[in-house]
This record gives sequence, structure tokens and C-alpha cells, in this order.
Amino acid sequence: MIVSDEKAPFFSKGPAQAKGPDAMLANGDEVEVLRKEFGFSFVQLEGGQTGYVANDALVTAPPRPPEEVVPSEINSEGNPSLLPDFRY
Repeated sequence: MIVSDEKAPFFSKGPAQAKGPDAMLANGDEVEVLRKEFGFSFVQLEGGQTGYVANDALVTAPPRPPEEVVPSEINSEGNPSLLPDFRY
């Protein structure tokens, strides 16, 4: 999921914690939803920190583009090849 709001409050202990949000997430920040609850989702940030973000501030992330294929093997002629060495 990604943050769709300009700024979304992030609460490490829960949305009702007395001191207010621990951080503000920016539009486009990626989070992994670990558990969806009423009004808020328990999420994990890219750095591993967990906490709560309002469900209204999250949308499904677009699919990631496929990774570029990099030749990782060398064929019998010493040239990189995407296909294994093939002999007739």
C-alpha cells in the first residue's frame, strides 16, 4: 500500500496514544499492511518500524515494473548469454 494523503500521521503505539503522532508519512510512501483494523491499519515501514496509519490515507500500490534481466552466466564461447549453452 502507499500513502495517498499529502501527510498521514503515523502512531507507533496506537491511534489513541496521548502524545500524538510519532511521525508524518508523505504522499507516495510505501507501507506493508500487517493487519487491517477498524479505522486504522497496523503497518510496517520500509525501515522495519511498525505502527498505525488511518485506512483512509492508504491506497493499493501500483504494480512494480518487471526487473530487467541481466545475463548471469557465461556460455562456452565466453560471452554472456540469457539462454543456456545449447548444442545440437
